[in-house]
Amino acid sequence: MGVTALCWDDRFAVHDMGRAGLYVPVGGLLEDEIHVDNTARITRTRNLVSRVGLDEFLCVVTPREASVEEIERVHSREHIRRMREVSATGGGDAGGGYTPMDGRSYELALLSAGSALTALELVLRGEASNAHAMLRRSGHHAWRDSGYGFCIFNNCAAAARAAQAVFGLERVAIVDIDAHHGNGTEAIFLSDPNVLTISIHQDRSFPVETGFVGEMGQGEGRGANVNVNLVPGTGDPGYHYALDRIAVPILHQFRPELIVVACGVDASLFDPLSRLGVTAKGFAEVAERFLRVADEVCGGRIVRCTPPSAGSPSSRRSRAWPSAPRMPSSRSSPARRAAATSPRTSAKRSTRRRARLVDTGPSDAKIAAGDACPGWAP
Repeated sequence: MGVTALCWDDRFAVHDMGRAGLYVPVGGLLEDEIHVDNTARITRTRNLVSRVGLDEFLCVVTPREASVEEIERVHSREHIRRMREVSATGGGDAGGGYTPMDGRSYELALLSAGSALTALELVLRGEASNAHAMLRRSGHHAWRDSGYGFCIFNNCAAAARAAQAVFGLERVAIVDIDAHHGNGTEAIFLSDPNVLTISIHQDRSFPVETGFVGEMGQGEGRGANVNVNLVPGTGDPGYHYALDRIAVPILHQFRPELIVVACGVDASLFDPLSRLGVTAKGFAEVAERFLRVADEVCGGRIVRCTPPSAGSPSSRRSRAWPSAPRMPSSRSSPARRAAATSPRTSAKRSTRRRARLVDTGPSDAKIAAGDACPGWAP
């Protein structure tokens, strides 16, 4: 039985994004709230993993920092230089007005990318069957030449490029399940036919001007970029329908040698910045689907990157993706029990409702499933 690796560094728990309110509850606020991307997001997740006893089933690894050369595979030297200088002078904005930095942001951005790279190395060297990189800062909004949307360096993009440059893989898939469109990842690989990018997100949430079905890539990369934009209120049935009818068939057709999952969990029912309404049990089923499709198409090689997705810092609900590591005595493990109690909905009652919740018509779903890119056929 293979081992699941978890990459974690205590420095992720000390990064300060300052005070900022991105949403205002009914009745207003008496004082500014801390930034939604705060330390409680990731420390709560790490503590949950420990408290439920999962550490004994995991190989917990301290990640390394990414080198500048590794970041240059997906970002320009000018962007890297500016991030280093902004952080060295005490902080500022990494790009777009939505990306605050403090004096340690550059260090933490390198460590976040390094966490994704460490997870990748553990899997591709055969030291782990799959790996989960906890990291902070987020990455999927970061473009080649600029940060954006809380993101400085694109962690998943760096991992995908390393898989090709260092390990010689040809085809890599990045699946982004954050509630917000992975616009930075899309832009970096827009013309690359060998990196499949799939983003499953809430329609017109953030950024409002990207993430549409018609954005399928450019030039040789046309057909290798897929957007699945879901309507608010999708919930577990609609989310699973989108995976089963669009994302999973495309992965089977593309046949990647590695799957990288950007596991933003702000599709959660309890997240105030999205309205997708996925439950904890729904996320457990999402995790099982990814583990299964990885077994089917790439020998189980999957790397999951979990940033501290935006959400209410005062919430007592933890927004971890409860993906169960593969353990010998699975029936008695808390993680397996959580996955085993995932919801079972009536197919007869929910099929028609599921179809309406995915914001693509039958023709769009057919295109997304691979008809636009016959070269993917195995």
